[in-house]
Amino acid sequence: AKRGEALLLEEEAKAAFSGASYVVTPGCTLSPLPLALYLDTFQMAPLLLHVEEFYPDDRRWAKALLEKEIDPPLCHMVNNKADAAVLERLAPALSFGEIPEGSGAGPAVSYLYEMYGQAGYERTALLLSRMLKTGVPPRRGRREDRGNP
Repeated sequence: AKRGEALLLEEEAKAAFSGASYVVTPGCTLSPLPLALYLDTFQMAPLLLHVEEFYPDDRRWAKALLEKEIDPPLCHMVNNKADAAVLERLAPALSFGEIPEGSGAGPAVSYLYEMYGQAGYERTALLLSRMLKTGVPPRRGRREDRGNP
C-alpha cells in the first residue's frame, strides 16, 4: 500500500517541483547529500545545503552528486539571524527545515524529525506529502527564473 502511495506522490512531486530551487537548513534532520540526490529526480535545484557534519560515508554521496554535475554550496550554519538573511535573499521555492529567525515568508517542509524511525516507502511517502502540502507557488524560485540552465 505504501509503495503505491509513494509512487503516486512521486508523480505529483515531479509535476509540482520540476525546476524548483531549495535550501536545506539546520532544522532538516535528513542527510542533506542523499536528499539532494533524491530531489534531483524531480529536477529540483539546490541553492545551499546546511551540513551538520561531513561523515566518511558522505564521500559517496558527494561523488554521486558531482557525477550528475550537481555542486551546491555547503555550509555549517551557526548564526540564525545572519543565516536567515542569506537564506531569504536566495529566495528558494522550498526550504527543508524552518529558517530560524526568518520571516516565515517562504514555504518550509517542517517537523522532519518525525521521520526518525521511518524507512522505505513509508518514509518517502511522508516526505513527499509534506513537500506537497507546502503549497509552493508554481513559478517561485525556478531555475529558469534565475537564467540558469
